[in-house]
Amino acid sequence: MRQRKAKSKKDKKDSPSPPSSPPLTLTDPTKIPPPPSGFRIIKSTKKTSKTNSSDDTTATPKSSVADPLESTIIKVTIPSNLTGSELRTFRKKSRRLAREKLGSAYTDSSVVFRNASSVGKRKFDSINDALKKAATDKVLEKETAKKQKREDSIKAKQQSAEASPEEQKNYVALDCEMVGVGSSGKKSVLARVSLTSYNGSTVLDTHVKVVEKVTDFRTHVSGIRPADLKNKSSIAAVTLRQAQEMVIDKIEGKIVVGHALKNDFKCLMIDHPKYMIRDTARFQPYMRKAGTGKFKPRKLRDLVKENFKDDTFQKGIHDSCKDADAAMRLYRLRRGEWEREVEVKARKGGKKRVSAGLKGGFKNVERGEKGGVEEEVEEGGESASDSNSDSGEK
Repeated sequence: MRQRKAKSKKDKKDSPSPPSSPPLTLTDPTKIPPPPSGFRIIKSTKKTSKTNSSDDTTATPKSSVADPLESTIIKVTIPSNLTGSELRTFRKKSRRLAREKLGSAYTDSSVVFRNASSVGKRKFDSINDALKKAATDKVLEKETAKKQKREDSIKAKQQSAEASPEEQKNYVALDCEMVGVGSSGKKSVLARVSLTSYNGSTVLDTHVKVVEKVTDFRTHVSGIRPADLKNKSSIAAVTLRQAQEMVIDKIEGKIVVGHALKNDFKCLMIDHPKYMIRDTARFQPYMRKAGTGKFKPRKLRDLVKENFKDDTFQKGIHDSCKDADAAMRLYRLRRGEWEREVEVKARKGGKKRVSAGLKGGFKNVERGEKGGVEEEVEEGGESASDSNSDSGEK
């Protein structure tokens, strides 16, 4: 047995060694089989001569003799986001291709993988996080569906609640502009009154003469100028008594729509049945909830911006015709819901039917023409109807 082992060792020593293979150079990329996805040969870090070729495999070092160790090393960049099994498969394919390419010069150190340490299993959320996210998504989906259903319901109600041509004749929108009188100009009197129809056309628009001396025209808000009250503008100016008679004639037996109508009726010194008034400053869906839990009026400008996406409304001088039409559009937007609410209140408390007319007869008219004061004015020269007061803003 020992003789056989000695003989085999002697035969191995006597056998000629195979000729060493010449250094492998990657000069013919067309003979290299296509690599797997993410397989890339990276140029050696040693400095090479500048060449015009953009191929990494054709770059030659400065010395005329290629380094056999350098030519047998292949650097492979591992793609990101690979799972463990995908990473193992990628490594096997890369080594197999390198073995086919290098042939006998291939060794275990011929393939160098880069960024392998940063590649691992995909990160998944924990079970609790996944369940929490699913619950949140379910709640959001329900809220979105509920909101969409409510919007569709409002649109359907609006379409079904649109007034017929005959009913439209029973609606009119009212808005007034005031000027300041007195030593401080903080007391308001009527200077312009406007009425518009259900569809926005002008029914009445007139200036009102003021007997007292006007100390604050509030032109930056009301748009009233001295010439407007002296019949020197395109809109005629009438006396307060004439304006009252004209307004009463137009609104008699009709539903009056407006914003903060309490101020308008106060400066006109007329009454109108409460159940025939639709005030957008007092309609709860158009009001804001205060910290005390009570609902308070909002500005007409904010309501128009929110519901009609109009950023230009009331930018600067107010126009009583446009303000009246804006209030009417807000009413039409939720007419069905509004009228149902009126019916419920009427059934609970009954309706006190009062026809439109003057407050206290024509004695108040005479007192108004002599300088009667209709409403107090807040600091800054704006009336309560023009400021953000609890009674609503024009």
